[in-house]
Amino acid sequence: CKMYAKWIKMMVMLSLMSVIANGCPVDVNDQIEALHSFYNHTNGDHWFNHSLWLSDAEPCTWFGIECDENQQITRIVLEDNNLQGIIPQQFSHLTCLIGLNIHKNKVRLFYNGSLNGLNKLQKLRVSINSFSFLPSSLFKLSNLLEINAEGNHLKKLPSSISSCQYLKTIIVGHNKLQYLPEGLGELPNLSTIDANHNFIQEVPKSLISNYTKKRLWDLDLSSNSIKKLPSTFPKLLQLRTLNLGHNLLESLPEDFHQLSMLQVLNLTYNNIYHLPEDMQNIDSLVIADLSYNKLTEFPNDMNIKTLKTIYLEGNGLNDLPRHFPSKAVNIYLARNKFTEVPSVVSRLSYCTKIDMSYNDIEHIENWNKMGASIVHLNNNNLTGSIRLSNHFKDLIWISLSENSIKTLDLRSKGGIPSLIEIYNNENLNILGIQFTDRMINYKNYSCRQPYTSKEGLPIFSEPKSYRYDECSCNPGYIGVPYISCKNCNQKKYHGFKCIGGRVAHLEEHWYPVKANNSEFLGTIPCKVSRNYAACIGGDCIFNPDLKAIQCEQNICREGHDPTSRLCSRCLCSPEMLQNGTCYIPKNGKCVQCSTEYSITSLLTLAVTIIPLNAILFAIKLQPTLNFLLLQLGSGLFKSGLFFLQTLTSLITPMWPPALISAGNAISIINVDMPAIACIPFAYLLFHDPVNNFLFKMALPVIIFVIISFFVTIYYIGLQVKTCCKGKKYNIDTMHLVQVLESEEESDDHVKLSYFHSLIKTAGYVMDFLYLGITAKIIGFFSCKQDPIDNRYYLTRYPDIECDPKIHPFSKLFLYSSLFTLVYIVGYPLFIFVLLRLNKKNLHTPYTRAYLGFFYGRYHERCYWYEFIWIARKLALSATVGYLASITYRVSAITIIFLGGILLQWYFHPYKSKVENILELTSSSILLLCFLSFSTFGENLQIQKLLGLEENGEMMFLWWSTSFLCGLQILLFVLFWLGFKIIYYLKNKKNDVLYINDVMYDEDIELEEDYGDVIGNLERTIDEQNDVVFELQVEMKRKDDILKEKMQEIQHLCDELSYIREGKETTD
Repeated sequence: CKMYAKWIKMMVMLSLMSVIANGCPVDVNDQIEALHSFYNHTNGDHWFNHSLWLSDAEPCTWFGIECDENQQITRIVLEDNNLQGIIPQQFSHLTCLIGLNIHKNKVRLFYNGSLNGLNKLQKLRVSINSFSFLPSSLFKLSNLLEINAEGNHLKKLPSSISSCQYLKTIIVGHNKLQYLPEGLGELPNLSTIDANHNFIQEVPKSLISNYTKKRLWDLDLSSNSIKKLPSTFPKLLQLRTLNLGHNLLESLPEDFHQLSMLQVLNLTYNNIYHLPEDMQNIDSLVIADLSYNKLTEFPNDMNIKTLKTIYLEGNGLNDLPRHFPSKAVNIYLARNKFTEVPSVVSRLSYCTKIDMSYNDIEHIENWNKMGASIVHLNNNNLTGSIRLSNHFKDLIWISLSENSIKTLDLRSKGGIPSLIEIYNNENLNILGIQFTDRMINYKNYSCRQPYTSKEGLPIFSEPKSYRYDECSCNPGYIGVPYISCKNCNQKKYHGFKCIGGRVAHLEEHWYPVKANNSEFLGTIPCKVSRNYAACIGGDCIFNPDLKAIQCEQNICREGHDPTSRLCSRCLCSPEMLQNGTCYIPKNGKCVQCSTEYSITSLLTLAVTIIPLNAILFAIKLQPTLNFLLLQLGSGLFKSGLFFLQTLTSLITPMWPPALISAGNAISIINVDMPAIACIPFAYLLFHDPVNNFLFKMALPVIIFVIISFFVTIYYIGLQVKTCCKGKKYNIDTMHLVQVLESEEESDDHVKLSYFHSLIKTAGYVMDFLYLGITAKIIGFFSCKQDPIDNRYYLTRYPDIECDPKIHPFSKLFLYSSLFTLVYIVGYPLFIFVLLRLNKKNLHTPYTRAYLGFFYGRYHERCYWYEFIWIARKLALSATVGYLASITYRVSAITIIFLGGILLQWYFHPYKSKVENILELTSSSILLLCFLSFSTFGENLQIQKLLGLEENGEMMFLWWSTSFLCGLQILLFVLFWLGFKIIYYLKNKKNDVLYINDVMYDEDIELEEDYGDVIGNLERTIDEQNDVVFELQVEMKRKDDILKEKMQEIQHLCDELSYIREGKETTD
């Protein structure tokens, strides 16, 4: 027992002595202090992971800390954790540390003494940091086995490296080293040196001295500047791996074959011209990389039995020796100067992969039943026809791309590879090819996978090698693969729904634009006069001969001419008109003519001319209708007419259907009479744009002539009547009885001459037609550029090009310019001249009788307000007829209405308060409806055009505003009619009785009326003469008194002068 106790006591003492000698264990507080300092000096707050660091938890639980069973820190692993700074001096307290790994951080320095005492440290990995040097104290750590400091900024290694007698591996690649220290040769256990990618120019001689004691197995000095190896280099007999690639070597030592244990040799990218003799003695070599040197021949005696893989790319070889390594498995001969396959290749029975790409091989006749399973012959000069079964027996994969092969024959059961790659062979024809149902995607088109007869395995080749059979464009594209597959997402193909292949569906509301040679140029929205309904789309097919898309003829809605641009013209011809199949425009669409339309056309023509004339001037025959004539110049009539004309001008397909129908029914007030085109004799007049325009421009003259005809007939009849009674009547002196327009003088009646009656008639006609006529004229100055062919077309007639040299635009432009002067400028000038000539007589009853239509309903201070009306009509016509942009049109019309409302509110121009209120109300209703329908309706139409789901909230707002606006319009019309009826019932009796007494009572002779009038005038003149005489007498008396006073003043002045002269004499 005593012996046993002594033995235990001795063992404990030895253990304590060992612990004291090695610095282990370490006090916990010292460990924590070291870790705290390490954390603070490496910017620990910004580490990617600093879990539990500086917490109250045990340090062994902190992130990256490893401990032994005694809670002593043995390893720190914090790679790629954003450490920045230095390793502090307190780090030396971690004396039990075995491994430190701070790979891929930004540590730049070991502080002086930070590694002292770390005698247990075996592995240090500080790669990819910012160290510019390693401290000499590092290499005094006696137990250090491995150093990895690659990827830093090291310029040299300290000479004290020789102290690390147990060092086995040193990795210092990717630094700035210019040499390796001689002390490396004094490390007996050093087995691996990796110093690639530096600036080393020579191998240290100390590595080779005492070579019998060296255990160097792996040497990597690649990517340096070594030009020559020392002659004693082959004495490194233990070398297993040698990497000297990417240097400047031109030759190898003659005794290089002494490296008999070498297994991997890498000499790629050097300048070696030849290899030394007896290389076959390196009988352990497995991989030899001699690529990208300047070898022109391969040694004849280098038949190394163990060599499995040899890289000879990028040299100048044009043949291989007979004794080429016969057991090579992988042979890489790409980018040499072979013009044919070396004969030795067919005898390499162990070869499974051979790469002879990027050479100048023209044929493979020497390749006779070779056993290689993977063959690269791409990028050569192979031509003619190749039958693979004649040259290969166990082929699995072959690449024949980038050659000039004309025919590849796969019609054989033997020698056909499982996989074939044969891209970019011009005019290649593959025989014996088959297709699977599996599709291969080639970016914008797909083809069925071709395969060989051998187990159905695929062929990798561009589709042109089998003439694009079984190929079609992908969904979203259109065309044919051998020409081009066009992307339908391009702006040019907007509106196309490409389902793949040659067919694409043109969606509704889009129109294809073609050039003169029928080449497809692109698509534009099928929008005609704010109407998207003309185009219904259809199927379009890519024509390979024209290399363009051709659409079917039925892309236009029924009744629209498919030959017209944007399907804007309605189908009609004299034959169709006779057969009742002619189409006319209605509601933005083309509807077929029928008996109903023909009757409507005749009624429209009759209502346009005959009743209007009868109402205006044949009123003599129907005295009870005089009230209509009375109201033509009233503010109520003007407000109502302007309201209806504006309403029909602003209506678009986005408005409610009821309002559209109502607007079409009264469109005649804006010179729109499409139904007349259904009359057979009116075909040329209404289906030709030039004739149609001329007819509408001549309409005011026609109406005026017809009215004048009625008036003349009436006066001739009246003259005949008077002549039969024996009295002569001159038409030039005849008068009509008219009722004055102003309410203040409504009881006064004035007789107008024949000439002045016609002037008043012209005013009525032009005021009625001015808005419609102006809009039609201005519309022919509005041209819009086609974004596809960049030509300009009329906005109203999209199939008419705006080119002064092309019919019919040349005539339309000429006539529009002419009628601009006649109507747009002439009518306001006509009013101005009349008012100017009668400026001093505007308040006389006679002048008010035939010119009061222009100013009689206004206050005297606003007699000029008629020009505001004309300006509003002109601005509205210009906006509707000229502006094509929705945004600009809405903005301009809003400004026009707001301006009119503000002027009306500020001036209150009408004498009648009711008329002022109605004018404000009508303008406000029109503005509200226009903004509502234009905003909500246009958004809904765009959503429909783009195929988007309709917005429920937008639909609710549209229907709500439609209902409110329709209700307001209805109430306004009812109120206006009610007021007119009340006014009519109030004034009808007196007006009719007066006219009956004065004009239509055949028992009263006109001569008596004139006699009474003349007598009254004579008596008035006599009375005025008496007054003038009395005034003259009084003026004479006053003149005499004035002369007497002047004489008295002169006398007083003489006396004053005399007195002044006497005073001056006395002085």
